[in-house]
Amino acid sequence: MLFLSAYFICVAGTKLVENRFADNREVQEWAVTSAAILIILTAQVLLYWRFSSQRTITSVRCVESNEPTQTEDDIALQQQVEHFLIEQKGFLKEGLKVADLAQQFNEPEYKISRVIRQNLQARNFSQLVNELRVEHAKVLLQDPAKQHWPVLVVGLESGFASVGPFTRAFKIATGTTPNQFRKQNGQTQVLREAQE
Repeated sequence: MLFLSAYFICVAGTKLVENRFADNREVQEWAVTSAAILIILTAQVLLYWRFSSQRTITSVRCVESNEPTQTEDDIALQQQVEHFLIEQKGFLKEGLKVADLAQQFNEPEYKISRVIRQNLQARNFSQLVNELRVEHAKVLLQDPAKQHWPVLVVGLESGFASVGPFTRAFKIATGTTPNQFRKQNGQTQVLREAQE
């Protein structure tokens, strides 16, 4: 409404000035320039007001949506999750889901997911498990005693259900496929042995 009012005033004002000062070209040009400046300023004020109010609303929503700080229960649950996934190598279990951990620890799934996001700094459960599996696969791929293992076997031994998900997760984590990783590290191993 404010913009439409300013626009109407500018158009009406320039028409009045044009009729009143029909013989004075300089006054008409001044009126048109002033009207254009007024329209631009009105638009700027409205844009500033609109976006500053959106920023305020967004910042209020962010403050309201912040998850609560860690509790002792969260820390204990984090330790349980880490113990199961890392020390007991639970990440190797094929088809592992948050529901499996929730059932094992007798906790709701949302608490497990929250601990994974907040305490373990992972985007989600799948990302955390895939990172652990890829690290395990990297060890297997670098092991000279397992160089004869096909990539499929390495993927299965790392907890993946098939070679496709294994290759995708491996490439996301390392930037290379498992075969490329094995070849690069094999060449590095040969160079090390040659230098010794």
